Amino acid sequence: MEACLLSCESLKTTRRTGLDGRHFAIARDFCGRGLSNSFFANAGRSFQPSCRSRSSPACECRRENSAGGPRRILLLLESKALGQPDAFDRVLNNVLSRYLNEDRGLQDSSKERRIPLFLLNDIARYWRIMVVDFAYKQSARGNRGYALRSIKLGLSRKLIFVSGLLSCFSCRLDFSDEQWSEISRTGNRQPLIAHLRAVLKMTPLEIVATRLANYESALPISKQLFDAYDKFIGLLADNTPTAGGKAPREHLGDLSVEGLESDALFQEARRIRREFSNALSDLFLKPGIELYDLTVQYGVF
Repeated sequence: MEACLLSCESLKTTRRTGLDGRHFAIARDFCGRGLSNSFFANAGRSFQPSCRSRSSPACECRRENSAGGPRRILLLLESKALGQPDAFDRVLNNVLSRYLNEDRGLQDSSKERRIPLFLLNDIARYWRIMVVDFAYKQSARGNRGYALRSIKLGLSRKLIFVSGLLSCFSCRLDFSDEQWSEISRTGNRQPLIAHLRAVLKMTPLEIVATRLANYESALPISKQLFDAYDKFIGLLADNTPTAGGKAPREHLGDLSVEGLESDALFQEARRIRREFSNALSDLFLKPGIELYDLTVQYGVF
């Protein structure tokens, strides 16, 4: 079933781009086994990358719906294949092909960008949508679950965004000038696609750890980052009843906004979130390692 859903997800991409005719045939075969055409139409509705002033005008932003971008990014950053990975691999290869092949800035070897901005923009949009969605749910749910969602937003959700940012940066950091010249000369994006696939096979935590391990001068800050995240995971996994008789995760989920400031557990979780955020700021927003320059140049404006 997972393979079927993944085939459905990229059916329209395959129709429009012709990237993999074999994938289209397999997806159509799944449709003939009982899935309605409307399912295919809805599942593959929006596979248009977001665009930016410096990116290709071929991007059709107006056809993108609000759900397409986050689904696409979650597919890249958090999905795993169940069973045979054939359909899964075709979907991810097709999605990355769209991002990279339509990014004209990657075609000129004389440019120093070498960052897939189409992909980077959608990852940044995913993060902003998560932040806006948090505010929307706060209103729509009458603040129910605020404490738990606010902690998760500042830790696990933010980690996903950071891992996507580093995945894009890796296209510049992990390829030599000679490799980029060859990619530009031939127009072949397969080395970049294969590289991103290898990176994205790791979990978000592994992506961040692998990159930060390259910067010995930043090891103390990196340790602060992972120590904070370890505390967060430990807090949510702890089943020891609190004073109210609930496990910490359930306690935070049920905590009212009126009780936030006087609740010891939430204050501890907030402190952990602040430690994590401060470490990220030191790594990405303070001069010292190359991540700062890349973040300022490509991750902000």
